[in-house]
Amino acid sequence: RYTELCEGTEAICEQGHVSGDYFQEDEYICSGDGEEVWQARFSYKGFRYVEITGFTEEFTADQVTALDMHQDLKSRGSFSCSNRLVSRIHHASRRSLLNNAHHVVTDTPTYEKNGWTGDAQLTAPMGLYNFEIERFYRKYLTDLRDSQLPSGELAPVVPTSGWGLTGHPNAQRGGFRGHIPAWDAALFVIVWEVYQFTGNSEIIRENYAAMQKYLAFLGAVADDYIVTGGLGDWLPPGGSPSEGATISSTAWFYKLTGMLQDCAVVLNDDACQERCKALKPKILEAFNKRFLNEAGDAYESGTETEYRQTSAIQPLAFGLVPQEHHAAIFGRLTAEISKSGKPSLDTGILGTRLILEVLADNGEVDMAYDILTSEDFPSWGHWFAGGRVSLGEAWELKARSWSHHFFGSIDAWFYQYLAGINAVAPGFAEVVIRPHIPSKLESATATVGTPGGDVQSSWKKDKDGCLFELEVPEGVEATFALPNGVPGIEIEDGRMKTGINLAAGRSTISIASDGEILKETARQ
Repeated sequence: RYTELCEGTEAICEQGHVSGDYFQEDEYICSGDGEEVWQARFSYKGFRYVEITGFTEEFTADQVTALDMHQDLKSRGSFSCSNRLVSRIHHASRRSLLNNAHHVVTDTPTYEKNGWTGDAQLTAPMGLYNFEIERFYRKYLTDLRDSQLPSGELAPVVPTSGWGLTGHPNAQRGGFRGHIPAWDAALFVIVWEVYQFTGNSEIIRENYAAMQKYLAFLGAVADDYIVTGGLGDWLPPGGSPSEGATISSTAWFYKLTGMLQDCAVVLNDDACQERCKALKPKILEAFNKRFLNEAGDAYESGTETEYRQTSAIQPLAFGLVPQEHHAAIFGRLTAEISKSGKPSLDTGILGTRLILEVLADNGEVDMAYDILTSEDFPSWGHWFAGGRVSLGEAWELKARSWSHHFFGSIDAWFYQYLAGINAVAPGFAEVVIRPHIPSKLESATATVGTPGGDVQSSWKKDKDGCLFELEVPEGVEATFALPNGVPGIEIEDGRMKTGINLAAGRSTISIASDGEILKETARQ
């Protein structure tokens, strides 16, 4: 049992996945021979408070030192902005990922400490923006490949004890067995994201055969290109998602096929490219035939008890929505998000990862920002208003784990959208800086370390408009795209019609409130 302070009262949490009497507890017996110094070995604990008993003399706090334990991950990026809550979410997201960096990417430093693949893939982009984490991810991918069965099936937890694997004795212990595409996606997502950040295609070569093998397995278990089973949009408000897992699993089947195709392009594998190109339209057609409702404004499995935001978010993000239905699908999504009078999310870990991106990409950056900065349930702000200092396992305040990282996946949005730093060629050889500027945010700054040097984007509103200070290293082709959110800027199909090529070094650009570029200077 583990005692926590929850909403001002003690709550006893049962830990069903850990055997023994010393969960989160150490016992040390002093020898009595003078001063003694002791430190736990072969274990670590995630905690907010510590209780020490047995002192016979007056105790002072300086007699105990808390050690910050995690993999030695150097910072790659930094972010700050004028909103205290957003900065707090950023800090908590970084902290939660570090708390779960212990030889593998774990889910919680307190309870299971398992290497769940879904958690790892969802936070891979934010992990890479924040930390020099690629060697750690390569090691984790080795564990993931080691878990793969001859059929191509992957374990949902790696290193694996066999839990979740078809035919393994440990798989019978109450867990889901077989394909879980949104979790198995770690093999694809981590590979691709590391390649984008580093420009080193070796990570693709190391995992390419395993990726092909898995996608063949997924195609074999699909029923007319529809993938049933999986875990779905894990932990939305209130519990299990009423739409089930099939929409998410099939959407990820399509997404992973596209990612394998991209990897095949890098490796000049024409045969694999052609197979993926032939498969994608078949999955797309089957997906829309099976899930697009008669009104053409939502995707439904038939088991929903209410509208499900993630069922629209993932198809919009992955390019599954036919153009003629795009406006209706997105319009229904935003209407449902705002139906209570102010924007709010109703998503689990899969939808939350993408909701801010989908809204911003479709011209609703203010709605995305309102969701981000809400303090109503469910939200990051609700956690902090309720006394939390880190990220939860679920949106409810009384959820078991208080240091999960998967809901911190949106931290990548701070770099990519608020600061606007995006690689358009592997290794940041080409960069587009395209900030999205919410009307309620006054400033934002981010720096990302790239193979060529630091890329920095900083903007600040003033009475005349918005001032941008940018920095790119030598050898990087960089463009400043006129930002979303500045009045007067023309937008076509969600992209800026014009941009400014940036010279190496520092640049300063000032844009008036009507969109006029007042000045543009660049200096080494």
